[in-house]
Amino acid sequence: MTKDLPHFSQLIHPCGVEEFRKQYWRKKHLYVKREEKDYYKNILQISDLQELLDNENIPANLLRVFKGDNWKNALDYSNYK
Repeated sequence: MTKDLPHFSQLIHPCGVEEFRKQYWRKKHLYVKREEKDYYKNILQISDLQELLDNENIPANLLRVFKGDNWKNALDYSNYK
């Protein structure tokens, strides 16, 4: 896998996109065991999360933050108030 954000097909491999759409999408979970521990490391970085929290075009009520055993207000973690 490259250092760039992977394509959806890479995320669900060896399941194909069409198979996923027909058998899994909104029906059941797809579980794929990976031997490579860093297979998904380029999907989401801390900076991506901060960008989501600071995006004024995304209402805070659409974001959920879970810390410890509790749900937190997403605005508490945003630089945008």
